[in-house]
Amino acid sequence: MRVSGRWIGVFVAMATVAMLGCPSPSDDKDTTVTDPGTEVVADVPAEVPADVVPDVPSTGACLSCLTPGLAMRFSKLNVLEPSEPMGLPEFLNAIWAPDIDDSRLNVVLRIDKVEDITGGGTTGDAVKKLTVTVGSAWHELTAGVPSTVDQVIEVGGKKTPVEYYFLEGAVNQFTIELKADCTFKSVGEANLKFHPGPMDHGLICSGGDAGLGFAADQVPMDKLEADGRFNGTCTAISDAYLRGCIAKEAACRICSFGPAPDYSLWKIQKDTSGGDVPCEPSYCAAHCAKGLWVNFGGFVRDLGVPLACDYNESGTNNGYLIAGDWEAKAVPFGTAP
Repeated sequence: MRVSGRWIGVFVAMATVAMLGCPSPSDDKDTTVTDPGTEVVADVPAEVPADVVPDVPSTGACLSCLTPGLAMRFSKLNVLEPSEPMGLPEFLNAIWAPDIDDSRLNVVLRIDKVEDITGGGTTGDAVKKLTVTVGSAWHELTAGVPSTVDQVIEVGGKKTPVEYYFLEGAVNQFTIELKADCTFKSVGEANLKFHPGPMDHGLICSGGDAGLGFAADQVPMDKLEADGRFNGTCTAISDAYLRGCIAKEAACRICSFGPAPDYSLWKIQKDTSGGDVPCEPSYCAAHCAKGLWVNFGGFVRDLGVPLACDYNESGTNNGYLIAGDWEAKAVPFGTAP
């Protein structure tokens, strides 16, 4: 149970950040991808210490400090869905957190543009529209030198990077609307192809699927939406909720590393001798390594997790719902070295 279960936690975390700038199913779709290497951000705050409790801002307190270049890294998620079978959320919450705490799993929201809203936006009382890039990130522990997984492989090591940067091909640009009390809500329909870990050492493994629109070692998340609150100093996001959907067919083509969060035995050694069947162990053997990688779709199917969302508006539930409460903290951010 531990081997397969921890994996869903990683998935939920990925989904999360995606949702920081995400959608509401009823609104217009905006899936413009930005180049993750076009901006260098200076003078952004260092990551907020874990023991700092975000303040609740008074009206308008965040409006002056929410500026282009500000980046927020996903720091916490309380899984609420999938909620069946009983006890699954508690199990997941106890397992996925080390990858976030140890800087192996990094999802970031970066503000690209801040605009005044006339007419209150889609909610009638919004005052600002934020264009944000959301996606997978990696980091440097030493300025100018990309970190390796070996440097953050220790469970409980909690090293603090000096700078984060986006991974190419694993970001998308979304819109959120902000009210005067610093609460926000995503606008439009969003999706994200997420890649956890550095590009050469994915925390998940997949052969990808052109028909489903995702590449190797990516997690395709659809129907993303989120809300939350910036604090008064623009150093944290709290009181936030997110939800998204992963297609059943995509889940069958994604594998997690069984011993995670211990990645000391991580390897890719493809073995097609047993076949290559989605949703079965043979898929993970053929694309990853036999015995070390666990098929996500097969795991949730065998566990009895229900199909609880419609990822492509087919009129039938055909995906797994992922949802939870989340938080984020400001981090120093730049471009890939």
